[in-house]
Amino acid sequence: MATAEQTVGAVLDATNKRYLVEHWESDDNLTWYDKYNDGWVEQYGIIRNLGNISVKNVDLPIEF
Repeated sequence: MATAEQTVGAVLDATNKRYLVEHWESDDNLTWYDKYNDGWVEQYGIIRNLGNISVKNVDLPIEF
């Protein structure tokens, strides 16, 4: 017998629409990401206090 999560996932997959499967936020809320059922990943981060620096590397929470 399928679990409720498996049943809901199957129904959502049948709609052929993207839906959120995982969300993560850092403790300080400066970075987060969302993962979707079709593999799409959306990531966000805030850089504070750049001063005169025009280029800054950002470490994203998950790898592409």
